[in-house]
Amino acid sequence: MARKRLSDRDDARNTRASESRTVEARKTEERELLGDDMESPLYIPRDEWPDGKTYRWVRIEAGNAADNKNWSQMTRVGWTPVDRTRHLDRFPLINMPGQGDITDGKIIFGGLCLCERDTRLVERDRQRQQQETVNQNESINTYVEAGTGNFPRFNQSSAVQYDRAPAFKE
Repeated sequence: MARKRLSDRDDARNTRASESRTVEARKTEERELLGDDMESPLYIPRDEWPDGKTYRWVRIEAGNAADNKNWSQMTRVGWTPVDRTRHLDRFPLINMPGQGDITDGKIIFGGLCLCERDTRLVERDRQRQQQETVNQNESINTYVEAGTGNFPRFNQSSAVQYDRAPAFKE
């Protein structure tokens, strides 16, 4: 009885390249089955936002504990809860027996509360933050280029050397 060579066998193993193609084909099939209509339950299209308002999910709970500090900070700068009646198709009322609507008219999902704020204020804050970032980067670059401070210096070797801090006489 002659032995079959590995290349002659019917049940020869797949190569790595063909296996990876098989996995990719499987992933593609799964994506096609699920379709492109999968969206986050937190997503609300911009055309459903009121004119002149910006939406944001604000954390009100972290690790099953109320995050009062974050909630207080956000409400202080003008974020207010969105009324649930505006988006009943996405977030239906939750009525508990004997308690009524436990969300008090707010849209709450997984420790987050949907809030809104005037778009002009949001853009103003965003521009202010961008300007602060530019200013900080320029300040750091000026400080490094001047050669002052205790910044690491990298020369051709792998050793890192530090400048000495100036000694002040009293």
